[in-house]
Amino acid sequence: MSPGDPKLSAFAKELAARTEAGGSTAFDEAAAERNRAVPAHTVIRQNGRIVAAVWRDGQTLMSNAMAAKIRGFESQMAGLNDAARRNAIAEAMIRELGPSATVERYGETGPAPTKGETVEEFSQANLRARGGR
Repeated sequence: MSPGDPKLSAFAKELAARTEAGGSTAFDEAAAERNRAVPAHTVIRQNGRIVAAVWRDGQTLMSNAMAAKIRGFESQMAGLNDAARRNAIAEAMIRELGPSATVERYGETGPAPTKGETVEEFSQANLRARGGR
């Protein structure tokens, strides 16, 4: 993992740079807070529940099943800039989910829910669906 790898998220690049510099890879509260503060690019829901998301730093949230289905799509994104790659990933997710998906697009700038807020909502909904386990 190299901090210069364009496929890495900002969070992963920071971790790679610290590792390469001989720094600690221990939990870093400040880095975690910066990661949680990243705004959403696209949030996708089904039946009111978040099922997938793309953030402005390129990280994603999706099921393992969806990840496996859109994995082959990665090679088609090789030459895209970051913004086009985020759009392409969101479009692949939307196609996979079909017409039952409700899409919230926030784009590259402007107000948007944060990664922390989105993951918290996703996690809480999944806990409720499993009876709080």
